[in-house]
Amino acid sequence: MKKLTWVLMIVACLLSTSLSSQLSFGYSEKITDSWKFILNDEKEAQSISFNDSKWKVLDLPHDWSV
Repeated sequence: MKKLTWVLMIVACLLSTSLSSQLSFGYSEKITDSWKFILNDEKEAQSISFNDSKWKVLDLPHDWSV
């Protein structure tokens, strides 16, 4: 009887870990396209109305040889 209890506990532990690993976490979103870059420090860049049309558009991963 003691052996059966141990076997059932081990099986329950193994099943619970395999079931929990199949659950998805959050959602996936692609954030590698259309980043804008400029080498200068722009003080007003945080403003919503800031014109960043002259900035270089790049995609990630990038090698930083801008």
